Amino acid sequence: MKKLLKILGIIILVIIGLYLASIPYLRSKNVVKETMFFTPTKYDTSKIFNQLESKYLTFITKDDVLKTANKFISQKDSDSVKLNNTTIIREYKEFTSDSNSEFYTIKPQVVTKTGIFMLGNQFNFFNMLDDLTELSKRDSTQIFVITFNGNGFSRGKSDFATQFKVNQAFYEFVNNQNAVNFISGHSLGTVFATKLAVDNKTPTLALLAPASNIDDIAEHFKRLAPFWARPYFNFSEIKKSEVANLGNSAENIKQFFGKLILSHGTKDENLPFSMSEKIYENCQSKDKTLMRIENGYHYAPLVGENWKNLMNKLK
Repeated sequence: MKKLLKILGIIILVIIGLYLASIPYLRSKNVVKETMFFTPTKYDTSKIFNQLESKYLTFITKDDVLKTANKFISQKDSDSVKLNNTTIIREYKEFTSDSNSEFYTIKPQVVTKTGIFMLGNQFNFFNMLDDLTELSKRDSTQIFVITFNGNGFSRGKSDFATQFKVNQAFYEFVNNQNAVNFISGHSLGTVFATKLAVDNKTPTLALLAPASNIDDIAEHFKRLAPFWARPYFNFSEIKKSEVANLGNSAENIKQFFGKLILSHGTKDENLPFSMSEKIYENCQSKDKTLMRIENGYHYAPLVGENWKNLMNKLK
């Protein structure tokens, strides 16, 4: 019996030794890069609903979305189409010397307000047609949406450092035409939206399923993995990137004093509800709201009554 226990002890020590020895090697092979959070995604007509499934549509039909998407995706020219009592316009502009950005404007029949919406990672503009055309129509708001570098037909380096610069130039372009009343974003888009709203003192900021900062994201993903696999994650590179520096929304929000609206599902497995709680607590504005969506997942703020609630808050 003692001999057996001794053998088992040796085996366990060998396994532990191999496990510890494997950590440096596997960490070097599992470096988390920017592209995990900011992923270049070209148009694909077979994946118009690659993120938000058609069953979530509330105000328009799947056919409406597909017809509109196919009209724009089938060619690269500037163009326009009417949908849900709004006019959707696609244009291009070199917001920086090394980028050529595709952007869309949703215009209602009468314009009284202007907003900017920042898309989530791997989202395309057509995923948001249902929500944004309804918001535009209902509140007489023209809404501008930029296609990030490396996505759709936008050209230029696809990384956070570049995109922050492009976004600021885009904001200035929009604001020079009509003062921007609000900026909103979903998921990845909340990182860009927060930075823009803080830097430009935008009156209203609406964040849907937001990310707080890269440290919180790293810890969240580690917790999702089995305990023995957690040492293999290597976030050292992304923690040194511009998203960690310029895109720290939990820190940036401390300098926002306008109207803040947060909407987040309590069962969000991509970016947990606690991230909205941190942003809410860090914001010093006296006009802030945290809309808690019970049992809601990552796309819950974009769906049905939750989106209607957001529209009511944006009035």
